[in-house]
Amino acid sequence: MSMSYSVAQQKAYLSANLNSGLILQFLFGIYTAVLIAALLIYVSRVSRTPSNDKIVIGTLAVLYAASGLNVMTSWYYTSTQLGSSIGATRAVQFKEIVSATVPTALHVAMDVSENILFVVADALLVWRCFYACGGRTHRTVLMVIALFIVQSVLIISSTVYTSIVNATPGFETLWREHIIYCLDTVKFFSAAVTSTVATTLICRKIYKCGAETSRFWRRYRTILDALIQSSAMYSIIAMLFVIFNIFLTSDMRNSFTVQLALPYLDSFGLVIPGLAPTLMTARLFMPSTNEDTQGVSSADSLDIVNCTRTNAADEFS
Repeated sequence: MSMSYSVAQQKAYLSANLNSGLILQFLFGIYTAVLIAALLIYVSRVSRTPSNDKIVIGTLAVLYAASGLNVMTSWYYTSTQLGSSIGATRAVQFKEIVSATVPTALHVAMDVSENILFVVADALLVWRCFYACGGRTHRTVLMVIALFIVQSVLIISSTVYTSIVNATPGFETLWREHIIYCLDTVKFFSAAVTSTVATTLICRKIYKCGAETSRFWRRYRTILDALIQSSAMYSIIAMLFVIFNIFLTSDMRNSFTVQLALPYLDSFGLVIPGLAPTLMTARLFMPSTNEDTQGVSSADSLDIVNCTRTNAADEFS
């Protein structure tokens, strides 16, 4: 098999697998620091409710655990494949990685933990969208919930089908592998759409509140920046997976450039879906040193919530 690839291609592929693993470890270290900071900032808030604490802290914990499982399984796989061929020639190392058979349990764990990230991250965003609309299930909110349900069904279907194919010896064929690519493409596209629609609705409600209560506008602008930047990080990663899956083929020779870039995208895809909402939480509740943009007090928070409820009632009733 190695004779079908040039020396430059073999070196590039080996480097991509090794360097992406190192990038993944680096990103997870950043994620760990951001999570600790986000939790410290959140628990230091004066106005908190037990129900919100369970949702926010629980979601951040699940996201971190799923991302951590992804990192451990990915690192175990990389170290096993590269470590098993220490001292071997470049061609032997290349063949070991390309033709490597991933253990079924490891493959299922990687699929499940990766998909949990997208489901939980969007669940937190949909919950915030529901809260921003005053806690009422209006038509627009129902659309976001419907998108999330479709996304969840697609993710579950993709996970189950991929696990069956990987767990059944001799069941994997070119056609079934094509089905997996199609399911992954639709799954990531639905995740990007759900995130974008929910974020747009939240920002629209916040913008209307900011226009009515100008004394909070700087604070609103900070919230808008945090929401948009977090959603952009998440949606860009999801859309990149869509693009990569479109050009990915079963024969690595026909999509070698995509195969080189895919390990790097996987590294970001295993961390960003958890890091983005965690970073957003830290920014939303971070107190400002500027007196005009100080953290919103309990009374001010009540005004903001009442504003969203009033707008929701006026617009959707």
